Amino acid sequence: MKRNVLLVCLILLFTFGAYAQIEVKSGLIVSGGITGFHKPVPAPLPENHWMSFQGDKKFDAAVGYKFRLLPYVKPFTLNPLFADLDIQAGYQQVKYGIGGEMSSEYHYNPDNLPASNRSSFKDNYYRLSLNPMLNCMIYAYWYVGFGVEPTLYLVSKSESKGSFSAFDIPLTARVGYDFKYVDLSFNYKYGLCDVTDTQYFTSGKIRRWQLQLFIPF
Repeated sequence: MKRNVLLVCLILLFTFGAYAQIEVKSGLIVSGGITGFHKPVPAPLPENHWMSFQGDKKFDAAVGYKFRLLPYVKPFTLNPLFADLDIQAGYQQVKYGIGGEMSSEYHYNPDNLPASNRSSFKDNYYRLSLNPMLNCMIYAYWYVGFGVEPTLYLVSKSESKGSFSAFDIPLTARVGYDFKYVDLSFNYKYGLCDVTDTQYFTSGKIRRWQLQLFIPF
């Protein structure tokens, strides 16, 4: 019995000591940038039909909350390694168009195609993501980080007035600077899964470039 009590006390002491060595900062994050698709592949179209894709370099925005875990170090020294956990909700839009019955007059400039022969669509991408990252201080208050961002998309489609969901696991990389009261970072995200699902595209993977502002409370 005494041994069990002693063991429990040691476990509690060890757990308390481990948590006491970690400082947790948390606060609001706001992100904005551009999103593109990496090499979207059009599906086969009937002869004399054309397609335009406007999915690259579209504005992208997100808001969320960050938890930052900083290991304890001696006073007046920097934390060499620390971890972030970002929870974000974001939005982006993709536009594309399709037209048919092109004659040679419009072959090289489909924008001149009569409006009656065109159809344009836009997809609204709403997303919820969880982004754990491991960071390392490299110089003064500059740091780099790497992680993954499991992301759930809900895509609202104008052409069918319907919606579908998609899942992606982008690889993420970050370069940032900690100003103490705010933190500014540049983030690059490389999607591994196709998130397009239309009759006009057979594949398309997300690429995202974002600036992120972290305001700890």
